[in-house]
Amino acid sequence: MVEKVLETIKKHKLVEKGEGVVIGVSGGPDSVCLLHVMDSLADSLNIRLFAVHINHMLRGEESEADENYVKELCESLGIPLFASKHDVEAYSREKRISVEEAGREIRYRQFELVARKTGAGKIAVAHNRNDQAET
Repeated sequence: MVEKVLETIKKHKLVEKGEGVVIGVSGGPDSVCLLHVMDSLADSLNIRLFAVHINHMLRGEESEADENYVKELCESLGIPLFASKHDVEAYSREKRISVEEAGREIRYRQFELVARKTGAGKIAVAHNRNDQAET
């Protein structure tokens, strides 16, 4: 699988040497897989990785456990992590949008902030075949 990802990245020129890549990491299997794959390719592609985790505060202790897992994972891989907490339900009420849309807005705002802060030129998120793409 890693070779296929590398081939696709090179074929479509998805990242350039020396570029920074912000990776959205929820703690679920899709994003964790993406983080591992990109970490295994970072040296050969000569790229810098930055992880972003947003605790949406929707699932109580489960949300906290996901955040702690992502922190430990990034620490073990030596990947800088930018973690934050956001009350997505309150934001959705304030903006009069669905919780899903609120979470999406908050996530992409955070991805952009970290990209600007780190000078990263790309943002990577993971979805599986059964997901509906966010953008």
